[in-house]
This record gives sequence, structure tokens and C-alpha cells, in this order.
Amino acid sequence: MEQRPLAGVRVFELSIAIAGPTCGRYLAHFGADVIKVESPTSPDTIRSFGPFWLGQETHGRQVWVEALSLFNEFSAGKRSVGLNLKHPQGMAAARRLLEHCDVFLTNYSAPAVAGLGLDAQSMLAWKPDLIHAALPGFGSTLGLPYTDFIAWGPNQAPLVGFDDLTGWPDRPPCGIGNISYPDYASGVHAVVALLAALEYRDRHGTGQAIDLSQFEATVALLGPHVATIQQAPPPPAPTRQGNRVPWAAPQGVYPCRGTEHWLALSVHDDIQWNALCHLAQQDWQHDPRFSSHDQRRAHHDELDALLSAWTMTHGQHELAQWLQEAGVPAAAVCQTLDLTQDKHVEERGFYVVGPSGRFACDLATGNPIRLSATPGGVSRLGPAMGEHTDAVLTELCGYTTAEVDAMVAGQAVFRMEKPDVKLTRPYLQWVRHMMPQLPWG
Repeated sequence: MEQRPLAGVRVFELSIAIAGPTCGRYLAHFGADVIKVESPTSPDTIRSFGPFWLGQETHGRQVWVEALSLFNEFSAGKRSVGLNLKHPQGMAAARRLLEHCDVFLTNYSAPAVAGLGLDAQSMLAWKPDLIHAALPGFGSTLGLPYTDFIAWGPNQAPLVGFDDLTGWPDRPPCGIGNISYPDYASGVHAVVALLAALEYRDRHGTGQAIDLSQFEATVALLGPHVATIQQAPPPPAPTRQGNRVPWAAPQGVYPCRGTEHWLALSVHDDIQWNALCHLAQQDWQHDPRFSSHDQRRAHHDELDALLSAWTMTHGQHELAQWLQEAGVPAAAVCQTLDLTQDKHVEERGFYVVGPSGRFACDLATGNPIRLSATPGGVSRLGPAMGEHTDAVLTELCGYTTAEVDAMVAGQAVFRMEKPDVKLTRPYLQWVRHMMPQLPWG
């Protein structure tokens, strides 16, 4: 843990939901001291609801929202300080904290950040070596058409045309509302930008502003489609194709033995096609409808019906193994639960177990990036709101305990509520049974 590559870097994180917190979590994994600034009067969206198994009335609303496991996914390894930035003393404490930080990270809207006096121009004039990283929905330039718009990953995707490509040609778009992919992509963009800015500061001694538009980061996901528009003459606009693509046939998701068991496969050339026919013990390759790639594409519906009749007689995992051994790209369509028992994921040690703000033992996904000499990691998962207020304000910012007490009384600063309340997830024993290889302690 002491060899983590970002050890010594301190981050002031003022962010909500997914994009900004995702960036902060990656930085924390690699050793940065990420301090998440929170307020119960304006909480992180992820803090807005709690788990089904704990009632709000049991320990109060604050403990209830802190019991949601989702917060671990975006704040593992961070510290939490409770500050009311709309209170003069709260803002003064924030300024004192920023004096000890290398990075200011936010995904609040540009008008909101400017309204707090925390815009890049103001902060860099005050602290020239600061890295000011802002990733609002539509960039930080005030006065542009979309600057004031509220953004969220699921509305970024349809706004740039991403969702228009999902679904079947004869039906409305499906969208990707249940997975906010643009948020995650924007968070990773921010990590790259911050590492570049820190490298520049180390060489030249000056900070700078990072102006990252989540809107543009989402447009970037459609780069190949945008590029085709430049061809002469322009091809038809990309359309919904379901599970199909022009360069593979058959391609799709096919039913297997059991309830809601599916197999994904993709055949790119005649070698793979002949291998599939041999494995299925069928002479489809001799059928004129399927004799070439173009013919297979033209008769894809008939081919899907034949394939489905064969795949339904076998299990998804055995089919995937047979096809892979035969050189045909294929995989079982796994459910989330399957990944808790996936041997490859297990051997990679992907999942993380550790204490969190309210729990002695908790679970979160890990970091897919592996560095051989400086692997990174976290010793704790998501903090409770204000869990580290006293430690940060006294040890780092120089306040006395009496001064912190006074600011808490004036609601400029917030501590962790009911720190003596420790919880246990009722389903923990079941999870431990499903994933016995983890270091549960």
C-alpha cells in the first residue's frame, strides 16, 4: 500500500452520482488521499435512498442512506468531511483544506461551481499550483447553449444519438438506462486528464484547469460512426440492428437449455462457419442460402431459427466451451450472480472486502487496472458522511477540537451521526457462501 503511485497526492472532491466519484475512486485506489466533501443538506445523489432491509425509523435517515452498498462502488478508499459550503465558516474551512490539496475535482454544473466561487479562474488565481478538474455535463464555459442544463448519464446517451443505435430496426430505441455508461466513460476520461496535468505540474511547477464536457466525452464514443459521415458519398446513417453487424453472420444471442439461458456467438468467415456446422453435425454449409457470407446475411432469420433449434438442446456453458475450442467466437450470456462464482474473476482477485463507514465487513468490485510494481488497493470502502471531519480539520487544517465543536453547533460543519451504530448486512452470510475465497475475516 505504501508503494502506490499517487501516494502524497491529495484530492478535494466535490462531486455527486457517478462520473466525478468514479474518477476519485480510481485516484484513491492508486494512493491519493481523496477527501469527499459532503453535506446532509445537499447530499450526493447516491446518498438519497437506503437499503430495503433497514427502515428509516430504525436509526434515523442518515444511518439509513449510509447503509446502501452502492456507495462503496464510487467512494471506496476515500475520506468524508462534512462541510456546509453555503455557510461562511464552512467555506472558510474548505479554503483551508484546499491549501493542502493538489487537486480540486468536481462534476457539479458550471453555474453551481461558479456560484460558490470555486471556478477555475478564481481558484487558480488564489492557488496557482492547483489542478482544477471540472467535468460538468456540458463543459465549464458559461453562456453556451447547454451550460445551464442538468446532466445525467442516461440522458447524455440519447442526447448524442447513442441510444438511437440500440434495439431492433422495426422497434423504438431500447436505450441503456439501467447502466449509465456515459458517466463511467467520463470518469475515466477525467483520470487520464488529471494524471497528465499532475505530470505537467511536477515538471513545470504550475497547475491548470481541466475542462471536461461529459457531453463531448459521450460524443467521442460514437467516433467511428461520426467518421463515416465524412465519406463521399456519405453512407446511410447508422441504424438499429439488434444483435447483428454487417461483418458477421450468423451473429446473435441464442436460447439454450434451461430458463433464460442464452449463448452469444459470432461467425466472421467461412472457416468459422464450417467449424460451427461440423460441431452441430449439420450440413448447413451445403445449403445455397448459407453458402457465403452475403447469403448468410440475406437469410439471417432462417439461419437463426435453425441455430436456435440446436442450441436449445444444450447448456450455455458447454456450448460456449465447444465453440471456443473449435475456433468460433462464443460465450455464455452471464447474469450478475454468475460473476460471483466465475473462476476467472476469482483467480484474478477482482472483488474487494474490507470495512466501511457503518460495517465491519463489506464488499465492492475492484479495479481492473493492474500495475506490477505498484499495484494499488484500498484498506477501507465507502465512508459514512462526515466520518473523517474531526481528523481532517484538526490534523490537516489546524483547527482545535473546540473550534470544530463550535462550527458543528453552528451547522457550518457536520460530523458522522451516531458513530456507535454498526450494522451487519443480513445477506452477508449468503454472499460469503457464494464467494468463500474472499478474505472475510
